[in-house]
Amino acid sequence: MTREDGRPYARFDDVERAIAEVLGIDPTGAILLEAPGKWKTQTFVYFARNGGRQGELRGKLVREIMTRAGEIVKWNSRGFSPTDVEVISTTVIVYLVKLLFPEKPTRMSEYLEVDFKRVIVTQTVKQHPKFKDKPKPHMVATASTTISGSDPLDKLVDEDAESALAVMIRQASRSRLRELLGAVKDESHRKAFILRKLRRWPMTHSDPSVPTVTGYFGLSPSKARTVQNWINQAIKEMREAFGEIQ
Repeated sequence: MTREDGRPYARFDDVERAIAEVLGIDPTGAILLEAPGKWKTQTFVYFARNGGRQGELRGKLVREIMTRAGEIVKWNSRGFSPTDVEVISTTVIVYLVKLLFPEKPTRMSEYLEVDFKRVIVTQTVKQHPKFKDKPKPHMVATASTTISGSDPLDKLVDEDAESALAVMIRQASRSRLRELLGAVKDESHRKAFILRKLRRWPMTHSDPSVPTVTGYFGLSPSKARTVQNWINQAIKEMREAFGEIQ
């Protein structure tokens, strides 16, 4: 692991010892999941990238990493509405997955093994200015949501996620989109909607290194229909909210 000037990054000594300890017991890193609280996130990052090659194991390691990242985002986004925090968290997690499994190794992806928290905090803070003019919780907007007055969620029931995203960006303001997302009662339903319809993650994928919606929730590909039902419910609740906030 090297810095921009060529000097090597160095993991903290306790992380180096932990990696060596786990390698001596189980090179896949599966032992980390037996008592996750015992290990630093940097150790999980190392084995997610280098150890757990089996799809299910790698997915579990990544899930633990994303859970910890989510907590860091929440702590460093205090004062934002729950919906804003959800959107910020999803954006940071998408960034994190790209760092964990880059097409080509980067200094930043390597730095996750040195100071994971700093990487997540920095990326979280970068998102905050996007929500500077956020509405207050439960605030009802009066402006029309769309140019045509039509429901911007109509096409979100289509299979074409790219088309759905284009419609949402064209027709819904950022503040109105946050209001609609806030109308989704279940947090898992809201996250599934964001990942599938707005972030365009695949529901399942044959390559275990590709982030998927089912994998995010720690579910097997066979549960794709369950997650799709969550998304359908989220759309239903957002459509109902659209009528209320016209």
